[in-house]
Amino acid sequence: MNLVATKLKISAGMTVLVIGSGFGGLCNYLAFNYQVRVVGVTNSESQINYARRFCSGSKVCFRLMEYDCLFLTEKFDCIISTEQLQVQDHRKFLTSIGKYLKDDGLFLFETPGAQSCNSNLEFLTNSSTIHVPTNTLDFSLESIPDLFVIEEIENFGEHFYKTFEAWIDKLEKNSSDLKRVYGENTIRKFKFSYVCNAEGFRMAKFQWWQILLSKKHKEGVHSCSFSELFDEDFL
Repeated sequence: MNLVATKLKISAGMTVLVIGSGFGGLCNYLAFNYQVRVVGVTNSESQINYARRFCSGSKVCFRLMEYDCLFLTEKFDCIISTEQLQVQDHRKFLTSIGKYLKDDGLFLFETPGAQSCNSNLEFLTNSSTIHVPTNTLDFSLESIPDLFVIEEIENFGEHFYKTFEAWIDKLEKNSSDLKRVYGENTIRKFKFSYVCNAEGFRMAKFQWWQILLSKKHKEGVHSCSFSELFDEDFL
């Protein structure tokens, strides 16, 4: 969380939009530690009810809406999306982000993807049970060049298998309670999906990219152009 705040150069008095705010952990952290006002957006009613209780007393408010149909009344200094959002129209989503980001603001988002298009993984990507990264980096960025400047790209893929291993461990430790709520079949599907993802990240077949964007290049922020990223001579 501190890394996100550092990259965005968050300081007291700023306004921050968190898309995919989940249970409010990041929103509460930023509001409490950086004295900013935060708006969190989620499409889950159960999450927003918990988040409002969790963030009670801090400068955080939440909105229940779909991520690709944002309707807000202000612009923000920073926008964050660190959840794996199921957005179908990436260009529409990014255009919406530009609408709510101040001209000198920064947008940080994370996206999973495949190292390359690999037919050996087709049985996974076509599965309705197993959710694994399918997009390559060039596909994930194809809507960006005429909307934003790419300031920084960082890859956390080599560490992300540990995240899935931790989720598997928690799933197993709490399996009895979870099965009573969600059913044994659902928990089995979750575990199978986590195992596939953990192995994919461990073998570097999957990656997890954190991407920092601006409307126009900001001084003191590293930048690289889209053409540089995918120029054969550069690679």
